Amino acid sequence: MDASDAELVTMAEIARRCGVQRGAVSNWRRRHPGFPAPADVGQGRELFHAGEVARWLDGRGIDRGSRRPEEPEGRTYGDRFRAATGTEVRPRRDEVKAEPELSVSALQIVGAAERSGIARYSGLILELVRLRFQEPRRWQALARDGAAWAEQGRGTGSAADLGLWPGADTPVYLARVVELLNRLPELQGRALAEFTDGLLDRLMAHSVRGGDFYTPRELARLMVAVTEPRPGETVQDSCCGMGELLVAAAEAADVRLRARTRAKETCEATLVNLRLHGLEARVTADADDGLTTKELREPFDVMLANPPFTITFDGTGEPRLGVPKGQSLIYGWLRMAAEELGPGRRAAVVAPPAAAWSRRSVDRRVREDLVVSGLVERVIALPAGLFAATSVPVHLWVLRQGSRGVLVVDGSDLGTMVDRSRRRLSAAEVAELASTRGPRVRRMTVADLREREFELDPVRLVGRRASSGDGGLPEDMIPVLRAAEREAAEADRAAAEQLRRVGRWTS
Repeated sequence: MDASDAELVTMAEIARRCGVQRGAVSNWRRRHPGFPAPADVGQGRELFHAGEVARWLDGRGIDRGSRRPEEPEGRTYGDRFRAATGTEVRPRRDEVKAEPELSVSALQIVGAAERSGIARYSGLILELVRLRFQEPRRWQALARDGAAWAEQGRGTGSAADLGLWPGADTPVYLARVVELLNRLPELQGRALAEFTDGLLDRLMAHSVRGGDFYTPRELARLMVAVTEPRPGETVQDSCCGMGELLVAAAEAADVRLRARTRAKETCEATLVNLRLHGLEARVTADADDGLTTKELREPFDVMLANPPFTITFDGTGEPRLGVPKGQSLIYGWLRMAAEELGPGRRAAVVAPPAAAWSRRSVDRRVREDLVVSGLVERVIALPAGLFAATSVPVHLWVLRQGSRGVLVVDGSDLGTMVDRSRRRLSAAEVAELASTRGPRVRRMTVADLREREFELDPVRLVGRRASSGDGGLPEDMIPVLRAAEREAAEADRAAAEQLRRVGRWTS
C-alpha cells in the first residue's frame, strides 16, 4: 500500500494537483473504466484514495504542449500529482502498470470477438492472451498465420485444428483478435493480471456461459474477506466460473487452490486465467452441478461458491442432499457446504434473495435446520446490478460451525453505477459489508428467527430505510442524495447542450 492510500481527495483536488481543469478529470473518469472508484462520500462530495489515483495517473503521460518548464520528457500526471502532494509515492516493485489505453484495447478485442462469433469461447480468448505474453514462439507463428488469413480474405480458422482450444470446433475468425493483441505493449506480473481482469469484465458483459456467472471482483474479495483464508489452507471453488474466486483468495494469502467445474471447457478456461495471474490449481470437471456424493468430496478449509440459481431438481434420479422435486438446487449447495463444515472450516455461498425468505415449507425447513444447527454465521444483502448478465440482487451466505444466532447485514443500497446497468462496490464498502458491527448489521438470536419463521432477509430485518423514526432520511443518506442531485443536474445540462447542438432544442 502506498503512503498516500489513506488520504482521500475530491475530483476538484485531483484536478488542482494535476494542473488541469475539473472537466479533464471528469473526462478521464468517463472514458476510462479503469479510473479508480470512489472510496467514500463526504459532505456531498465523492472522495478517492490518493494512492489509487496516483497509480492510475502513472499511465498518463504529459504531452509536450502541457509540460511545465521544469518537467522533463516522459513526465506523467502521476509524477505531477505526487509533487503537488509533497510525497514520492511510487508503484510497488512487483507492479508493472498497464497504460490506461489498455482499457480501450480490451474493448476492441471484445468487440472483434463479438462480431466474429468467438465471444462465447472466453477460454479461447484468454488462451490467446496467454500465448501473446507467456509463449512468444507459439504466438509469433500464430500471428503470422493470422496475417495470412487476413491477406487471403478468408479470415477463418478452426481453433481446434490450430491446437489452441479443445471444444472450440466451430470455424472462428481469429485474425482481427490476433492483430489487436499483437499491438499491445509487453505486459507482465500485476499489469498482465489487471489487463486480464479488465478483459474478463468486458467479455462477461457480452457473454453468459450456460448459467455460470462470472463473479465480480468486488464480490469475490468480499467472499474472501468474510472467510479469512490463512496461509497454507486449502481454498476450494466448488462451482468454478473463470477462477476469479481463487484469484481473490490467492491475493489475500498464500493458499492451496482447488476447483470443481461443470465442463471440461470451463476447467481449461479456469487454468488459463490462473496462469495469467501467476497461479496454479488442481481443477476437475464434474457433470452433476458440483453436488457430488459425499464419498467423492474432499476436505477443504474454505469453500467459495457462486452456483447457478435457476436450476431445480426435476425429480429424475436420486434426490441430491435432500432436495425434493421442484426445489431450487441452491438449497442443495447450502446443505452440501454445511455438511462439510468441521471445526475451523467456513464457506461463502452466493444465493438468490428468495432463499432467505421463501414461504414454502420445504424451503423454511432447510433454513431452520441450518440455523438451529448453528451453521449460519451471517447473511449479507447485496445491491442489484453487480452482475453484468442480470440486474437481480443477490445474498451472500456465510457458514461456520458453532455460530450463535445469525448476523444479517443490509448492503442493498451500496455501490456506484459505472454504466446504465452495472453497479460497483468500492473497497471501503466491501470492508463495511465484511464488518460485524455498524448500522447495517443486526444480530438475530435463534428465538428471534423462530418467531419470524426463520426469515433471514437482511433488507427486511435490518430495516435501515425505515429506521429514521419520524419518516425522515437517515443522516448518512443525506450527502449521498445531495451528490446524486448535483450529478443529475450536470447530466441535464449536458443533455440540453447536446440537444441544442443537433437543433432539437425546443424551449
